Amino acid sequence: MKGTLRHLHGNYFKYWSRHVATSRPILEQAFSASLDVGDLVFACYSCGDRIWHAVESGEPLDKIIEDARQGAAFSKQNNNPAIYEIICLERQFASTLQGSAPDAKSFDGNGFTESECLAIFNQVGYRTGVAHPGPLYPEASPDEQQKYASALEEKVSKLRQWADGCPDGYLNRYALASAEVARIQCRDLDARRLDRRW
Repeated sequence: MKGTLRHLHGNYFKYWSRHVATSRPILEQAFSASLDVGDLVFACYSCGDRIWHAVESGEPLDKIIEDARQGAAFSKQNNNPAIYEIICLERQFASTLQGSAPDAKSFDGNGFTESECLAIFNQVGYRTGVAHPGPLYPEASPDEQQKYASALEEKVSKLRQWADGCPDGYLNRYALASAEVARIQCRDLDARRLDRRW
């Protein structure tokens, strides 16, 4: 139970009031405590979540990629295909940020396939959606551009509320999303200024 409670605290509660980096040690403890009692399900959950928290904490990409390789091996060994795909997705995201992905508009590559990942997510009931429509904006039709702009503005509004409540955890995300809105509105000076806050 200790591993489960630490996982819930680190992944769902702590980062709403403190910077996400403060959750990572709790998720490390959750992983160890879960392993100690043989709870491989919560060990896998903690493994995947601690990698994403490392991404959001700004840890070095090389470290994130290596942690993700180890986490993917652990979740595969323990027969948890959904967590395996999540960790591979996190690894591919970090690889894309590092510039080693073949296409900035797709995560396909390095042994990862978006369609296979989404198929497994659908199989286990995970829901997905467009988290960041900005890169799609320039090539979209005018109707799609309006849809993307509305979705992004809605996200920015939520991030603003969260940043007001927990600046340590959300001000950087708000600045990044606001910079993307400025970029697609051709306000390059504002976009650069906001990007620096990220």
